[in-house]
This record gives sequence, structure tokens and C-alpha cells, in this order.
Amino acid sequence: MLGSLQDVYVAVMGVTGAGKSTFIEKLTGEEVNVNHGLVSCTADVEEYTFVYKARYKVHLIDTPGFNDTTLQDIDVLRKISSWLSAAYANDIKLSGIIYLHKITDNKMTGSAQKNLWMFKKLCGQDCFHKVCLVTTMWENVDEGTGNMREKELIETEAFWGYMKQHGSQVRQHTTNTRESAMSILGTLIEKKSDIVLDIQKELKDGMRLDNTGAGRQLTKAIDEIREKYRQDLEKLKKEKQDADAESAEQIEELQRQRRQELEQINQERKKMEVDMARLLEQKAQDLKSMENDTARQLKELEQELHKLEERNARYGQKLQEKREQLKEMKKKGEGNQALVLREIETMEETSKTQDKEAEEKRNRFERALKWVKQHREGLTESALLVAQIAGTMKCMKAAK
Repeated sequence: MLGSLQDVYVAVMGVTGAGKSTFIEKLTGEEVNVNHGLVSCTADVEEYTFVYKARYKVHLIDTPGFNDTTLQDIDVLRKISSWLSAAYANDIKLSGIIYLHKITDNKMTGSAQKNLWMFKKLCGQDCFHKVCLVTTMWENVDEGTGNMREKELIETEAFWGYMKQHGSQVRQHTTNTRESAMSILGTLIEKKSDIVLDIQKELKDGMRLDNTGAGRQLTKAIDEIREKYRQDLEKLKKEKQDADAESAEQIEELQRQRRQELEQINQERKKMEVDMARLLEQKAQDLKSMENDTARQLKELEQELHKLEERNARYGQKLQEKREQLKEMKKKGEGNQALVLREIETMEETSKTQDKEAEEKRNRFERALKWVKQHREGLTESALLVAQIAGTMKCMKAAK
């Protein structure tokens, strides 16, 4: 059956907290962003699959959201661009994008506006007809207020208005049920047609990430911060000339901090100076590193669990010996039985705590083991494939 299914790729985007994980869970029935016990072994762009109407194998692409921190936004853009680059190079195209916005917001926040602006730049106008703009969390707001907020989103051109005018659908995820989520997804799948996003076209044409539409906005924000830091340093330099010894020392510390911050932002700025080949090359390295980290951390978890189980077994033996001691004392009718009983009660409480600790570690190990079994082969294959594509692109670039 699976061999006859048609692959469909749908990205799920939106500001952090808009309900992306919950929406995907409703569709797949699978826990999203579950703590599997492996530190730094979860990519920020995750893929979840399920079968839709026995005809399609749907791949839901869960993406991180942009926020108010420019430096973090650089990493988010790089991660999304890396996935989109690898997908394009592997001839994988999106069939649509679901963009989520929580209706509980009484106004368009700064992070929400930035998310939306970056989203538009990532997509490009030609892809707006395959975008479904969805409001979530209707259960937490009265219908009248929600309708008024949705009306503002639709009628404000800078928000959803322009996109709706160019073909984007507007839907309400009102009941937070699987039926509601499936209905929204169905609007994109039933009219299946593939799209290539603007940022994919820009990177494919050899443009560096910082020169793409989405990249230019971030680099503009970075350059504004850099200029502010330079001005701060110049101002501190002048203040230091007229300062007493104690104040001069404080100003030197402020100058040191500002220089460090300026150096950091210069380094982050350089992360944007990459083309598609370099993005793919770094993605292959990240996947390989993730694969190695996964194996190492899984082994460490197994060793920690083994030590806890050995400790609990030794303590259990001591507890059993203490119980036998009390039993013997009762039989002979001698000794301070009350004291031994209190010792046993204390040891039993300690034993329960130790058993709980081991159980938590065992559950964490089992979740990690399950995650590794599900992802190990995919990580290895992805790393090899992306590395091959990156190598091919690098050779083509060198031949030009």
C-alpha cells in the first residue's frame, strides 16, 4: 500500500507559541517536541509523516519561529534555508504552507509582525495562493472578539490583507480537533500543485543568504545594531577623557563589554555570508555531528542507568537484611525493635526515591533509544545525500 502513496510536503510556520506542535499532533497522533533525553540531537526543522485518505503520505515540516532577538533569528533563517536548499536540491517541493497565528493576541506583536514579514519574504508573492493563514486558540477567546481580530488581520494589507488578495486562504482552527486540522490541511492537498519559494530561487541562482529578500532585512537590523555599538564606544571614549580614576575604570569595563558584543555580532553577520553550496555543506556536517552526538549520549544514558540499577540493587539488599534482622529480633523477643523499625521505614522511603529516580532514567533511555531507532538511518542517509549534493554544487561553482 505504502508504495502507491503520493508524497506531499506541507510546511507549518508561525510565531513560537502559535500552536504548531499541537496542530501537528492532531494530524499525526504523534507527540511533537517530546523530550527524548538527547541534548542537542533534535533539529530545529523537524519532519512528521502520516497517511492521508489512503492516497497521500503527508510530510509535515515543523519550522522554528522568528522572534524579537536578531541574533537568534539568524540561526532560524539559516536552519530553514538549509532545509529548503536540501529539499530543492533533492527535487522535493512544497505543496503548501500552513501559517498559524493565535487569535488570543489582542494586537499584532513585534515578534508576530517580524514572523509575518520574514514569512512573506521567504515565500514570495507567486506562492501566496498555496498559503493557508490559520487562526488558532479560539477556545480561549469569545467569538465576537475573535471575529473582530480576524477581521483586522484580513483588512490590514500589511498583515494578511495583501496575501489574501493574492490567493491565500484564511481559515479558523476553532475546535482544536483532528477534524478541524484535517479540514485545513485538505484545502492544500486536494488542490495539489508544487511551489518553489522565493528564497529557494534566490539561493539556486547563486545568491548569498544575506542578499536574499529575507536575509536583507536581518542584515539591515544587524548593521543598525553594529552602528549603535560603534557610537556607544565613541561616546564612552570621550567620557573617559574627563573621568576620574574610579569612573575611568568603570568606563573601561563598559568599553570591554561593548567590544565583545560588537565582535559577537560581527561573527553572527558572517554566518549570513553563505550560498546554497555552503549551506548544504554545513548541513551535512551538522547531520553527521548529530549522528555522532546521538550515539555518544545514548551510551552515556545507558551507563548512568546501569549505575543507578546497581546502586538500587545494593541498597535493596541492605534493606532486606535489615528486615531479616527485625524478624529475628521479634522471634527472640529481644533488642530495640522500635529503633530498627524506624530505620527500616527510613530506608524504605529512600528506596522509593531511588526507584523513582531509576524509573525516570529508564524512561528517558527508552525514549532516546526509540528516537535513535527511528532517526539513525535517516540521519546517516541525509548526511550522505546532502554531502554529495554540496560536493556537486561546489564543483559546478568552481568550474564556472
